[in-house]
Amino acid sequence: MQGRWQRSSSSGEGCRGGSRGSSSGEGCRGGGRGSSSGEGCSGGGRGSSSGEGCRGGGRGTAVVKGAGEVAGAAAVVKGAGEVAGAAAVVKGAAEEAGAAAVVKGAGEVAGAAAVVKGAAEVAGAAAVVKDAAEVAVAAAVVKGAGEVAGAAAVVKGAGEVAGVAAVVKGAAEVAGAAAVVKGAGEVAGAQQWGTAVVKGAGEVAETAAVVKGAGEVAGAAAVVKGAGEVVGTAAVVKDAGEVAGAAAVVKDAGEVSGAAAVVKDAGEVAGAAAVKDAGEVAGAAAVVKDAGEVAGAAAVVKGAAEVAGAAAVVKGAAEVAGAAAVVKGAGEVAERQQQW
Repeated sequence: MQGRWQRSSSSGEGCRGGSRGSSSGEGCRGGGRGSSSGEGCSGGGRGSSSGEGCRGGGRGTAVVKGAGEVAGAAAVVKGAGEVAGAAAVVKGAAEEAGAAAVVKGAGEVAGAAAVVKGAAEVAGAAAVVKDAAEVAVAAAVVKGAGEVAGAAAVVKGAGEVAGVAAVVKGAAEVAGAAAVVKGAGEVAGAQQWGTAVVKGAGEVAETAAVVKGAGEVAGAAAVVKGAGEVVGTAAVVKDAGEVAGAAAVVKDAGEVSGAAAVVKDAGEVAGAAAVKDAGEVAGAAAVVKDAGEVAGAAAVVKGAAEVAGAAAVVKGAAEVAGAAAVVKGAGEVAERQQQW
């Protein structure tokens, strides 16, 4: 130790500076009181756990802040939800920031096939959701009443879905190439009145679209919710639930009639995929869950659910901002070189 010796902590506070410090040797190389990261190092100012004050006094590389930590290339958020990854995503008030990023009320989506749920934590290239559930599938999966394990990804409880297409639920806003509308249902897409359709509280999502409600359907074409009208190439109907499409799926009364289709609740299954009451899914096509979520190539969202596809969508308080940064409720995201 160098300098005047004083009462020190387990890390030898006072080393190279002399002032009483924290367990990290506060005061080292600067003398100022610091945090567990050695605040004051190389700069002298009081700092945070990131070593604020180091190299000039500015905040450093921290990315996520709040109740949650993120750890994954396609990172996703947790708790208050913070995100820190290339395709980052946020939760809570949820702000989104990523090419395929999207934000949702309670849910966030993170990753090409990623999905997020409730307090959900995500940690994987294809990220998945948590809450009641843990996910462990390359393509992502969601839990709740059901576990899903297919290349397409599926949704859970409030269910969030994250597919290449993207879809939104709840008040549901849709923001994709084939955009869809929410509320009383306005339709607004590149092909606004092409195959798109709107229903009751339901939303319809063009080519990759999907709607929420008691049930969601996710097929190559579109699907509608509410009393369930369907109008699309691979259309499907919900509620009473009749299904009639290659990728179609129905929920509630749940009859299924499609190669990749699957049904839940009443739960009849008739296709390559399969579904269970509480609803476990294990098929490359996608499946539907209690409130009925569907996760196919197009992706679907349920509950508070939002979906994040190539186009990106925002829900809840959510805002979408840029291909890089993201901001969350309590959380802030600061790019590695933002303030360096």
